[in-house]
Amino acid sequence: MQNYKLVEKNDGFWFLSDLGVNFLKYLNIVYNNITEYRQIIDRKKTEERQKIDTSFTNVKKKSVKQIPISLWLQQTDREQVEKEVVEVLIDHFNNTGSKFLFFKDIYEMAERFKTSPGQINQALMNLKQDHIVYNYRDRSHDAWKIGLYKDFVEALSKMATKK
Repeated sequence: MQNYKLVEKNDGFWFLSDLGVNFLKYLNIVYNNITEYRQIIDRKKTEERQKIDTSFTNVKKKSVKQIPISLWLQQTDREQVEKEVVEVLIDHFNNTGSKFLFFKDIYEMAERFKTSPGQINQALMNLKQDHIVYNYRDRSHDAWKIGLYKDFVEALSKMATKK
């Protein structure tokens, strides 16, 4: 600081020079400007967060429609395994609104559908062939995705409204 003539030494004590005093005032102004700018930015961020929060609270939650499966079960001559697969998926849809489930492997599917692993593959092939249930390997989750076709769900809801 002595090299920049900001301080002077007098009788073993250091004092700010006139240039040092002016520089200190300048630093105070810069510091105050920085803190004001940060406060402005923080206010804008909180206002944006509040806008986002209020926009999320104003969004209506998707209503979950209950689809009865009893009519379809009465009218179909499917095997018990196929009926169980459709029942589980419809029950999941009625509870969550999601038309699909993920499974890590065929054994997890067999446990959820209450059947043996050998019967699952044939049941899924039959249901896929009739455009009721789809299944494919989802590599991003390293799991099987099994779900109801949208057309099938719409047909079930139409059956329910006709009743």
